[in-house]
Amino acid sequence: MKKVLFFDVDGTLYNSKKRLPPSAKDAIYQAKRNGYEIAIATGRAPFMIQSILKELEIDTFITEHFAKLDFLDKSIKNKALDK
Repeated sequence: MKKVLFFDVDGTLYNSKKRLPPSAKDAIYQAKRNGYEIAIATGRAPFMIQSILKELEIDTFITEHFAKLDFLDKSIKNKALDK
């Protein structure tokens, strides 16, 4: 069974200066070495998280309050939520 860890960006991975501290990056890579799939779950739009996805080599994410879901670079859902 695949184990997935989901992380928010603001205030979780990014610090108050909107930067990724080395300690967060190290923790993500350690979790990957321990067999975890790492995912981002954020209210941000996909274009707003491209740099962190690239920097951390993450290809699984949920964005825009679950309007878009990509898993291992495959789009699973891409539809806005009904009001």
